[in-house]
Amino acid sequence: MTDPQQHSTDQASTPTSRPVPNMMPRSVGAAAPAADSVGDMDPSSVTTGVGEILEQVDEIRRASGDTFDLAALGRQAELLERAHEVLTTALEDVDPR
Repeated sequence: MTDPQQHSTDQASTPTSRPVPNMMPRSVGAAAPAADSVGDMDPSSVTTGVGEILEQVDEIRRASGDTFDLAALGRQAELLERAHEVLTTALEDVDPR
C-alpha cells in the first residue's frame, strides 16, 4: 500500500493535460456525414440547421417556465449536443486537422 499523503502529493506535482476540441469524442450514436457529402455542406444550411435546433431548445425552456423539469432539461441537453455535433462536423469538413 502507498501512503495517502504521498499519493496526493504525486498528483499535485504531475501536470494534467486537457483535451482539445479535435480530441473530444463524438456523441454516442451520432451519425457521421457520408464520405460523398463532405465538402458539399453549405454554410447557410449549417446556420439554418443549428438555428432550428436552438429554437427547439428555446421552446422547451419557455414551455417549462420557472419550474425545474428534469425531462425538459435532458431534452435540451440532447438538442444542444446535436447542435454541437452539427457545428463540429461542419468545422471538420472545412479543416480536418
